[in-house]
Amino acid sequence: MMDEQLKAEIEQCLGNVFDKKTDPAFDDDEPSDDGVVLDSLKAVECLIAVEELVDQKLPAKLVQKGGYETKEEYIEHLTESIAAHLSESGS
Repeated sequence: MMDEQLKAEIEQCLGNVFDKKTDPAFDDDEPSDDGVVLDSLKAVECLIAVEELVDQKLPAKLVQKGGYETKEEYIEHLTESIAAHLSESGS
């Protein structure tokens, strides 16, 4: 099980990166027509920030195919996926 402090740090990191990746001032991509707020390619880029927190590479397979429709969905899914991966890898 993931330490609560690490979980909070991961959630904060993901939230900060999400805000930056979806802010038009930083990203001039057109919004998706299918309701996806953060596509899976950008979500994979977000893992890089979390890798520094957990001190290991995180596989792209942790990201939900098709991306995420809300910030909450993104943070919840990725935090759970990262926790499961860390548990499996013994970290």
